[in-house]
Amino acid sequence: MFKSIRCLRLETKIILIGIMITYFSTFMLTPYLTIFMNSNGFSVFEIGIVLTSGVIFQQGFTFFGGLVGDKWGYRGTIIIGILVRIIGYLLYLVAGNFYMLIIASSFSGIGGALIVPSTKAIIASLEVDHRTEAFALRNTALNMGASIGPLIGAILYKFSFNFIFIIVVLTHLFLLILILKYVNKIKSDNENKNIFNDFQTVIKDKRIIYLMLVSIGFWFLYTQLTLSIPLFITNNLQSEYLIGIVFSINAILTICLQFFLIQLTAQKFSSLQIISYGMLFMSGAFIIIPLFSSSLGIYFFIFLFTIAEILVAPTIDNVASTLTPSNKLLGSYLGFVSLGWAIGGSLGNTLGGYLYNLFDKLNHISYLWLIYSLVGLSTALLFRNNFLNEKGKVMVRANKSI
Repeated sequence: MFKSIRCLRLETKIILIGIMITYFSTFMLTPYLTIFMNSNGFSVFEIGIVLTSGVIFQQGFTFFGGLVGDKWGYRGTIIIGILVRIIGYLLYLVAGNFYMLIIASSFSGIGGALIVPSTKAIIASLEVDHRTEAFALRNTALNMGASIGPLIGAILYKFSFNFIFIIVVLTHLFLLILILKYVNKIKSDNENKNIFNDFQTVIKDKRIIYLMLVSIGFWFLYTQLTLSIPLFITNNLQSEYLIGIVFSINAILTICLQFFLIQLTAQKFSSLQIISYGMLFMSGAFIIIPLFSSSLGIYFFIFLFTIAEILVAPTIDNVASTLTPSNKLLGSYLGFVSLGWAIGGSLGNTLGGYLYNLFDKLNHISYLWLIYSLVGLSTALLFRNNFLNEKGKVMVRANKSI
């Protein structure tokens, strides 16, 4: 892994550091934001609206953020995104009512929508010969930030919640300085093109639409890690401490195995095969829960689930980047495929919650895991569809450079 990091361009290394910083600060804040709002008299419904507004703006606007990056440059778009997100965090500090909190959350989400597709596009455009490795390192960086953030947040929260906001703002200012100093403007052939034409190009590409739609299955199941699994552990295993262990195992395995597994599989399989095999692991993860109905089943589940996450999440971005007709549309394609996360995540939280309550009341919760296993199996089969391999089977060639 370290040898591969040395091979990356300086701009890519800075972007990876930036990703770790942003996820560190986000996960330092998010778990305690709910507690902060609740302690200030906001209802659970109001808290849900505030958090959902941020998710909607970030995930729903990633396509727009990608279009902006392609049109006016990735570096500038990231800088604007950081500034918008800082404004959102500062608004949290002064927000005195429900509506101000929604505005603060929305600014934070819009900032993320501008940052994410452009950082992915920089990685894809600079690391053409190491694209799969670079996206794997990106996933490792975000998981490192996400695993450390809550621990630091817990310490700071004991002193003052305002400390968390201050650290979050300072880390984003530090990231802004790094981007300004070390990331050069990446020239685009798209500067004189109409942004509407880019929009039409993307939505007329049936392959990227198919990829986005099929990825919904993965993100739907991925969301169950934060919804159905904690509910099952609490209600059926009466072991709240196991929830923390599950998330810790997930973070540790991802950090330790992400790069190794992606590098190993990319030498032998195409990107679509990697995703398909990853979804088979996901399918197996859910079917194993009713086979044990104990904490042992949960341990097997999180191991298989994490393998699936490692294989699928970064590879979807790699496939999206290889589908682009040229580098000038990298941000747009990567932003568009992220809509799968928005749709799948929303369905996972809403439909997933409904299904859990339904089968729990019927006392047939094992049927729920069977359904999720079938969703994983179906998604695996859909990713094996040769439709995505049109135009010279670009996905096969994309991984032969490793």
